[in-house]
Amino acid sequence: MADLPGFLNKSDFYGKVLSGYIAVIISIFLFWPDYFFQLTKSTEVSADIFTAVVFLVAGPALGYTLFLFHRYLYTIRSALESDTAKKNDRATFIENYYTVRTFCSDAERQEIDQTEAEEDFSISTGIALLVIDIFYVTHNFDLDNLHIKLGLLFGSIFLFLSTILHNKESYSPLINILILKYC
Repeated sequence: MADLPGFLNKSDFYGKVLSGYIAVIISIFLFWPDYFFQLTKSTEVSADIFTAVVFLVAGPALGYTLFLFHRYLYTIRSALESDTAKKNDRATFIENYYTVRTFCSDAERQEIDQTEAEEDFSISTGIALLVIDIFYVTHNFDLDNLHIKLGLLFGSIFLFLSTILHNKESYSPLINILILKYC
């Protein structure tokens, strides 16, 4: 098995890259199925170049973009919050969070990273599936392939709900315990 370089670990792969791969591959199958299946034959673009573009460029770029989108969307929403108490609570949480990350052990930091990566994967993939579904429905506005349209919709809803549950039952308890320990 190949070693992953130091700049890419398991948490980074799950939280920042994997959702992009999933989105790109599903999009290719839905929007350009003929192109994908013709790659094995002689085409304008070789399968090697196509694979390199998808797996080295498009997948990671889209995954990281989805990650940044949902993280900064939350930040922007918090900045627009009119309730000063909520803004102060968020500022205190961020300060406590970085205090925890500064002083916690490597094992605790890995646990935080893994928990965040699981949540990032769910929300990023949910966003990707929802956007793909919207494009697919608007480009194929009929009842054909209803199972695909509903599958993407329910998949995104499931991922959004699992993100909420994960935050409530995994991430929040973990970070709250560590804040109590280090702050």
